[in-house]
Amino acid sequence: MKKDTFLNRTTLFVSSLEKSLNFYKSLFNLSPYKDIKIDLSKVPFFPVPDQYKNSNAGFSILKGDNYSGMLGLLEVEGFSNNGHKHDIDIIGVGSTALVFEIDNAEESVNKIEDYGGRVVMPLSEGRNIGDREGNFVPVKMYMAYDPDGYFLEVFERI
Repeated sequence: MKKDTFLNRTTLFVSSLEKSLNFYKSLFNLSPYKDIKIDLSKVPFFPVPDQYKNSNAGFSILKGDNYSGMLGLLEVEGFSNNGHKHDIDIIGVGSTALVFEIDNAEESVNKIEDYGGRVVMPLSEGRNIGDREGNFVPVKMYMAYDPDGYFLEVFERI
């Protein structure tokens, strides 16, 4: 029997698990699915710099209304101090865009800076790919960065 393929989870490497959890739970109404501590010495092929191979990591997974498209947040102890942050102001190869469909874009955009994010495109009307056939639908949308600089596109169907 053939199984469908779908994106189960995207994981972001964050500087503060607590701050990122607060951001995504508060703004996008995501709820906890799983919280674990990881001893990286037991994951020998995990591609972190050598000085973090024996570190611990906090890993939290958040979910929306179902279990597909979950969001993982992973903080490696001390990792945010390594100086290898990506350039958050220029989108390029290796950049990530997280796209959220929510019920109230205006409420969310008005709170995003309160939780450490930054709006880069104000709330406006437009269109976005949004139905099952891949057609454009009218939306209210904005673009922003989360506290670690991950690019977000957020829309509400009109």
